[in-house]
Order: sequence, then C-alpha cells, then structure tokens
Amino acid sequence: MNSVTVLHKFEYAQCDIWFMRFAIDHSQKILALGNQVGKIYTWDIDVTDSHDAKQKVLSHPKCTAAVRQTCFSKDGSVLICVCDDGTIWRWDRAL
Repeated sequence: MNSVTVLHKFEYAQCDIWFMRFAIDHSQKILALGNQVGKIYTWDIDVTDSHDAKQKVLSHPKCTAAVRQTCFSKDGSVLICVCDDGTIWRWDRAL
C-alpha cells in the first residue's frame, strides 16, 4: 500500500489535540466523534454523496472535558463517550 485517498473531510470545531477516536455504528450509517470541549458530533453517512452527510451536535453543560473515545451499542441505540476527566457519558438514540 503506497497511496492514501481522502474519502471525505468532516468539519467540526475545537479539536486541536492529536488523538481522538471516532466510532461508526454497526449498520455503518452514523459516525460519531468528540472534541476537546465535550461536544459530540454525529454525521449520517448513509448518503450517496458524502457532502450530503447531515451533522448533529450532542452536548451537556457538565460535559466539558475532551472526548477521547466514542462507541455505539450493537443496535446503534446507545452512544457512549469517554472524557479526559474520567467521566463516561451515555446518549440514547431514538430509533
């Protein structure tokens, strides 16, 4: 493997640190990624044109530390996020 191809560039704010881990749900329709101030960005990636991917932002007033990892439950109904301050956050998604 000698080449790399950028499939799509997702724009999101306040993520100037070197390590963030994203997650894709089991059905490969939703991508989730956190930033350095505790916000979670999700994109609907089940689209023909990647520029049509819809973004949503999840936040809570007490979630203010960098989100280092996100993970979906197998059925995609739960999103778990782990932050630098040791907190773990859960968002339940209406299916």
